[in-house]
This record gives sequence, structure tokens and C-alpha cells, in this order.
Amino acid sequence: MSAIANRRSFPVRVAFTAMAVLSSMQVLAACHERIAGVDTTPRRTGEALQTDALYYDAPRVDEGWLPPRFQRRFQVVATYTNRTQETVYIDTCRPDASGPIYGITIAGKENSPRYSIFSPIWGCVGHDQHIAVPPGASRTDTLTISGPNEFDHFTGEPGGLLDPRLRLTYGVRPCQPESPCGATRTIVLSNIFEVRMPR
Repeated sequence: MSAIANRRSFPVRVAFTAMAVLSSMQVLAACHERIAGVDTTPRRTGEALQTDALYYDAPRVDEGWLPPRFQRRFQVVATYTNRTQETVYIDTCRPDASGPIYGITIAGKENSPRYSIFSPIWGCVGHDQHIAVPPGASRTDTLTISGPNEFDHFTGEPGGLLDPRLRLTYGVRPCQPESPCGATRTIVLSNIFEVRMPR
């Protein structure tokens, strides 16, 4: 089976110090619209992929081998609705995976090389057992999202940006990717939501 590379769309490293992690979160929420140049207020505008809330708290989690102040975690209940006239397939990492491959992108910077600290890293294999969603049907999954997911090898500082306003992404195809039709994947964006990091 062919290997599928890291699912982060734009792998760029950005380092932050511990002080910057705390101070940046306080100012980004207030000035994010101005920085991005677009309205990134958390809201629903009829997206096919919806999150269960517009605001999430990501408390500190002690992973043992990571500095607890840098590791955050929250859960999203995501629902994708197939609004097409054909069955579509949501990408999964492995044939026996119970949930979809997902991405986290920064609202207003979807086409930027910059990425969120919550952007996941995937190591997957090629297969033809992706999640089928018939026309008009919905698929709901509970996703545990954590970050940062990479650290500088020398400094131990986390990679990724701290922008609190984000979108969830799925990869969706009109047929199984290993089938003869050679379906091209479409990246589906969720509504905008905000992640808050309590001290």
C-alpha cells in the first residue's frame, strides 16, 4: 500500500517562548480580524461541516514527557452532511480507523503557509475503506484535538501559531481514492470557532 504523507497542508515551523505563549493569546482574540483582513468572528454560515460549539476551552494537559504549560486539549463533536446527489467518502488514515482524518486551519489564513499549534500530524497508508456518506445523510464524530504537536529539537519550544480562531477540515471524495475513477479530494471547511486557553 502506498504511504500518505503528513496531512498538515503547510508544514512551516514557528517558535514561541513560554512568555509569548501567554501574552499572545491575550491579544490575538481582540485584533485577529484586523490582522487577517477578514471577519473571523465565530459563527455558522451554512457549512456542510459543523462543530457542536463556537467556543471551546483547551485546558492544560500533563502528557508526562511534555512541559504541561505547552500542551492543551479539547473535544469537538463534528457533523458532516452530504448535500450532493451522490455518495461521498471522507478520508480515513487506515482501513480499520473509526474516525476521519481531520485538519485544523487558521480562520482567515486558509491559504497561508502558516499553521495552528493544533494542526495534527498523520502517518497513514493508502486503502479503499474510507467513510461512505450517502446523499442527504450526516456523519458525526467526536474528535479529541490537542497541541502543540511538534517542538523545536534544540529549544523545546512549540511549533505553530496561536491564533485562537480556527476551522476544522475534512478531505472528501466522490469515490474511493483507490478505485479506478481516481477521485480528487476536496477540502471541506467547517464553521469558524474559537479556542480559549485558560491559565
